[in-house]
Amino acid sequence: MVFGLASGDSDMKRVLGVMGNVKTLRSLALLGGLVLCMTLHAKAALLGVGGNTNVWPALPNLLSETLTVQYTASNGLFTATGSTSDYYDPSGNDNFVLNDYNDFLPGTFSLSATVGNNGVLSSGTVTIACAYGVTDPDDDPTPIYGPGTLLQGNLTAFGFEGESPTNQSQFDFEFNVTGGELAGVYGSKAATVLYTEDYSFGGSFASNFINGGEGAADTLMMVPEPEPQSLVILSVIGLCWVARWRAALRKG
Repeated sequence: MVFGLASGDSDMKRVLGVMGNVKTLRSLALLGGLVLCMTLHAKAALLGVGGNTNVWPALPNLLSETLTVQYTASNGLFTATGSTSDYYDPSGNDNFVLNDYNDFLPGTFSLSATVGNNGVLSSGTVTIACAYGVTDPDDDPTPIYGPGTLLQGNLTAFGFEGESPTNQSQFDFEFNVTGGELAGVYGSKAATVLYTEDYSFGGSFASNFINGGEGAADTLMMVPEPEPQSLVILSVIGLCWVARWRAALRKG
């Protein structure tokens, strides 16, 4: 036997210490796994990237309006398409407005995502482009950016909030920037805050929904932050290390 009663009280304390340590580590592992699962599946809350159509978030910001937002439950296709009308530049708070004539839409906004019936994002892309370029209305008509693709990227995170008596339905998308003339301004990570401007989405992806074509979206810069899953894993590792350290002190 490795441990026995004949070894005296010190051996018995050592056995109990090891058993207690194992129980502590097991409890921490179970707790960490539970928190991790909750983090991975807690998709119903908004990501909190900020911004709304009335109070502008930190610049830069691309405003898109008259968006048709719809979802098809059978294939999980979520789309938002419409026009992009304004670009708010971070340098000197200049307001650069896309060419705006009555004969055509000044720019285009297109977001396509695959979202399961459980509300979990699988993949998707976003593209914002303009046909005539971004100009400064207070200066000359020469385009500052464009024409062409202003910003595009691959969706990486998704949050949502269904309609309530006080809130209209809303969606948040984070994406890695992959191209566009404004890629250097936005950096590697950006986000789109999308408002349906109606109450067509009740919070469930089990059935189809479509808004009335009056949606709006802010596309703004994001500061990269650690993924919640990584934070949970690091916390569990730290707790396990502390438990082992305390056990070693008791043995000594």
